Amino acid sequence: MTAAIDYSSPGVFTDLSGVPLLALEGLPSDPVGLCELVRHLVIQPADARAAGVPEGRFAENQLHRAADMVTALMAVDPAPLSSPRAPEHRVIGSCRHFAVLACALLRHRGIAARTRCGFGTYFQVGKGLDHWIIDYQQPEPGRLEPGRLEPGRLEPGRPESGRPEQDSLEPGRPESGHLEQDSLEPGRSAPGRSASGRSEQGGSDRRRWVRVDAEIMGSSLVEDATDLKPGEFVTGGEAWVAYRSGGLDASQYGVPGTENWGPAEIRGNAVRDLACLNKLETLPWDEWGRMQASYRGETGADYDGLLDAVAEACAADDPAAAVGLYATADLRVPLELVGR
Repeated sequence: MTAAIDYSSPGVFTDLSGVPLLALEGLPSDPVGLCELVRHLVIQPADARAAGVPEGRFAENQLHRAADMVTALMAVDPAPLSSPRAPEHRVIGSCRHFAVLACALLRHRGIAARTRCGFGTYFQVGKGLDHWIIDYQQPEPGRLEPGRLEPGRLEPGRPESGRPEQDSLEPGRPESGHLEQDSLEPGRSAPGRSASGRSEQGGSDRRRWVRVDAEIMGSSLVEDATDLKPGEFVTGGEAWVAYRSGGLDASQYGVPGTENWGPAEIRGNAVRDLACLNKLETLPWDEWGRMQASYRGETGADYDGLLDAVAEACAADDPAAAVGLYATADLRVPLELVGR
């Protein structure tokens, strides 16, 4: 029998064990407080340019590991992460970096958390824009799990900014991204399963997965970024199920400012989300298996069938199923990416 995944312990990219203790002094103990902190630790490349950050620092956008993000933060300001930071003293990254750093801090506090890859439907009306968030596990009211910290405020209570410009990315496919703040419009048009009401065993409301978008906390894009409503964010697998059933227009799902829209973008994010559920949170532009062939339109019914299984495994909230399917060669993150 496949062992369950312990989402309260770090993975390869969320391990902070080598980080100086000074960096982690004074961290909040509750999930919302940790996510609120993260939105002041990461800055999008477009905002970094506006803040006058030296060009030599833009390689931070390629960092895979949360520990390396903390190292970059301490290099420009050696104060603990809990101390206020000027925008130019934040690490440069994408929505994925916000999510991975938040996930790392939550796991550091012993809180079960996962990074999720999919699409935000609140940036532009009628569109799902490539995006990453986190979810964390909320125990039932009044019940603390062994070894867990008091979750603190769990009920609903920086504005979103532009994605990296293309010249800050690796060669090849551009980074996932949504539009700059002045072009964002609130909207919730996409279908999607709720993270609420699910448990590790499925079907119970005892241990709910709460979806949080740390990057947009404090903005007016959604009613409550600390507990996203169904459909405000859809994972790659949820978008795939909706597309396959005819309930989603894939041409409206993708990366703004690029030609990367359509079913292939949904396939790619479904595979990345499966990797996230296996605690391997790759960069948005990392590709493996048959992703590139899918982007070129060279895959067929067999790959779509595999994606059906991916979506089912991710929706089932069944770690054993996620682990078993992830072992498939087309879906497993290659060692050269894991070692970065």
